[in-house]
Amino acid sequence: MLSKVYCPVNGWDCPYWKEDGTCGMWPEADPMYECDDFACFWDPEDDYICEGDDCFEPGRPIIDMMENNP
Repeated sequence: MLSKVYCPVNGWDCPYWKEDGTCGMWPEADPMYECDDFACFWDPEDDYICEGDDCFEPGRPIIDMMENNP
């Protein structure tokens, strides 16, 4: 199953930040323990891993939401 971790910082100067907003550390390394900026936004017990086809960047509307709210 496809899993993603979105960067809450969107740090364009970070070498791991990807244009789709995901973290390039994942899945080789867990950004919770490798990135101080990431850890500032999430708690270790939070579910910050997005899995499956329904993944979308938190804070950005998905297409269905935009169509329902013109």
